[in-house]
Amino acid sequence: MDLDFVPVNASEFNAETYLRVLISIVKADRFNGPPEINYVRARASILGRDFDELWRTTEKDLSIRDAKVPRPVALIILKDCIALATLDRSYTIFERSLVYRYAEKLDVSRSDVDKLEEWVKEYQILNEKWDQLVAGDLS
Repeated sequence: MDLDFVPVNASEFNAETYLRVLISIVKADRFNGPPEINYVRARASILGRDFDELWRTTEKDLSIRDAKVPRPVALIILKDCIALATLDRSYTIFERSLVYRYAEKLDVSRSDVDKLEEWVKEYQILNEKWDQLVAGDLS
């Protein structure tokens, strides 16, 4: 199951910015590891981008330039930042502050980010229920 709010092939979607933001979130928390890296690697593969090159050239304190990012694209960037940051079930204060900082630069309100956080959590719970159902492990 995958949670996509807008199609990633939208003409206004900037794949490099999207991937660099996700990479910076991974690099921001020293406890992030293979699951988070593989999440971004999979996204890069889907988008036909060189993950290793992007990884080498992206810092954890990436600064989003004043690029015009349409609201639907900004929301998918932020949604995936949150999903990525919560893969380890630990959404650190530093990760959250980065998400808020990106949201501000993308002209998305904190209340919208809070809603995205809530929906990502609900999605993760639904995914866990799905996995339990598939495993025949419903209690």
